[in-house]
Amino acid sequence: MTRRGKPRHADRALLRRQRGVGTIEFLVAAVPLLFSAMATFEASRWYMTREAVNLALLEAARAGSVAHARPQAIENAFLNGLTPLFASAGQGRNPQARMMFELDQFEQTSGGLAWDITILHPSAAEFADFMQKDLPIALTTGLPAINNHYQFRQHQQHGKGQLSGSTIYDANTLQLQVRYLYQPVVPGMRTLLRSVFSATGLANSAAATQGALPIVSAIAIEMQSHPVFWQSGETRHVHYAQRAGLAANRPAAPPHTPQKPQTSGVHNRTEPAGQTSGAKPSVSTAASDASNASAPEVASRNGAGIQGAPEDLLINESACRP
Repeated sequence: MTRRGKPRHADRALLRRQRGVGTIEFLVAAVPLLFSAMATFEASRWYMTREAVNLALLEAARAGSVAHARPQAIENAFLNGLTPLFASAGQGRNPQARMMFELDQFEQTSGGLAWDITILHPSAAEFADFMQKDLPIALTTGLPAINNHYQFRQHQQHGKGQLSGSTIYDANTLQLQVRYLYQPVVPGMRTLLRSVFSATGLANSAAATQGALPIVSAIAIEMQSHPVFWQSGETRHVHYAQRAGLAANRPAAPPHTPQKPQTSGVHNRTEPAGQTSGAKPSVSTAASDASNASAPEVASRNGAGIQGAPEDLLINESACRP
């Protein structure tokens, strides 16, 4: 018999064997919960970033639609819309300065772009099909421009373009696609993403080197101004999807044969009695005048009657210089 209140030797040995079991049970239950909480936090942060990118892309498209699809205006509006994402609690540097610092630091470290916007429409082929040289913005900038006015009339007259296969409505629709690299903050997530990108053959990309997750979104909005084919070096974050290579896809132009000048029927025929030389011209003269009057419009549309096709001039970025 043992004294009352004191365990026996066998009971003490059993307690020693069970010592630490509670800690193991806690770890078994707490570790999955901890990982779930971190994954939930990262997913909510990613979702918030995606919504901010979508809102910034909407602001960029709205700014581009009224600014002739200018890349610099698109970039400024996108960064302004993205600024609230970098607002910090308490007093510190302003959100815009913090945003520019973090984005520049990411690009310097990775060697790539932290974000970029691609202008899908209007494309270079659509500019080659529908550009007009007599628009005020084209004369001012010296760059190809598409008429945003009277689109129904243009569609009735010209239909689909030969190079792009698009209509004037497609050419007057601003379609943007953004790619933003999201940087996780949960420990171990970047290492996991690096392993995933390395397995898919993207080990040298900026997303792989920094362990970032790309967020891709697109938007289409109707233009409210004449679209202009701006210079490619205006900003490196906003670019066109296609600038060159159109010459290989364009149909071969028929050989140009000079035509002999036609004499007016008024000067080759004898005037009847009582009719002066100021009578109305013959039908052949009227048809010739109508053809000459429509020649500039056709030339501005599809390059007929000019040296070099519009797509070749677009590559040189001087198609509409006066």
